[in-house]
Amino acid sequence: MKQALFLVLGILIGVGICHYGNKVSVEEHSDLRSGVVGWVNPLLECNPSIREGAPQIRTLKGAVDNYINPHLEKKKNVSVSVYYKDLNSGAWFGVNNELLFAVASLSKVPLIAKIYKLSESNPELLNKKIVYNPQEVDLKNIDNNVEKEHQLVQGQEYSVQELLEKMIIHSDNISTVVLVKHLKIDLGKMFKDFGIVYYRENGLLNLTTKSYGAIFRILYNSTYLNPELSGKILQLLSKSEFDKGIRHGVPKSIKVANKFGARSPGKDKKFQLHDCGIVYKKNPYLLCVMTKGPSLKELGDIIRGVSQTILKEKKVL
Repeated sequence: MKQALFLVLGILIGVGICHYGNKVSVEEHSDLRSGVVGWVNPLLECNPSIREGAPQIRTLKGAVDNYINPHLEKKKNVSVSVYYKDLNSGAWFGVNNELLFAVASLSKVPLIAKIYKLSESNPELLNKKIVYNPQEVDLKNIDNNVEKEHQLVQGQEYSVQELLEKMIIHSDNISTVVLVKHLKIDLGKMFKDFGIVYYRENGLLNLTTKSYGAIFRILYNSTYLNPELSGKILQLLSKSEFDKGIRHGVPKSIKVANKFGARSPGKDKKFQLHDCGIVYKKNPYLLCVMTKGPSLKELGDIIRGVSQTILKEKKVL
């Protein structure tokens, strides 16, 4: 039986998320911000303003529904969830937001934010040196599809910052394990710190697209870290080597700060592939797509298709 481990009201206030209820696609808000600074637009005050309709958001949702539904009708064993949010107006929509997915490598974004937070009170933390010794960490069941030139070398010394860059840019799972062990990070508590609702099932952390999207809102709003550190994380995410999801559907002239997560088939014999991030158009938006199915390639195609559908519709609107 799934057990919800955390419900959020008090923590939401602590990390500065504006929460406006559960209506989909009819809400827009005029939040007070200090202005765009690089990769962030710090939030100063939440100012909800409910408007009737939000027709552009309804149109976007309709286009995404029209793209996704044929895939779901044709492939009954495929699951897709989408969360979209306009980061300026606050208007959002969701598709199948009740579905749960394994967090996989998406956990690396709150992890780097947590470590940067620790560095605010311990400025030398990011320069701390760690010698990589594979015997000191549990690498059982760790998949690490990292090119050899970027892999950790036994006996070599790395700073915390260097390990974080490997973790984000190359999605290096071994660097992640080393950081969690040496810095004694409790992943479950980490998600609670960000007000992210998760469920534990069969030893895995599972969550929804809308719940996970909170971490990117927190970074963009600079409500957990200062703007400099929030922007630094988003800039690192923009260097991610994964370009087969949201990034693939966006012209290279448009900045994208995203993180993917993938999981090999479990007992259900299904892959999971997710991609979440911020697309820096004139009006930046957050997009999170989580998928599950028997074909990894097909899941990647669906994520790219959702990204391209939204971009196409936004050009028309």
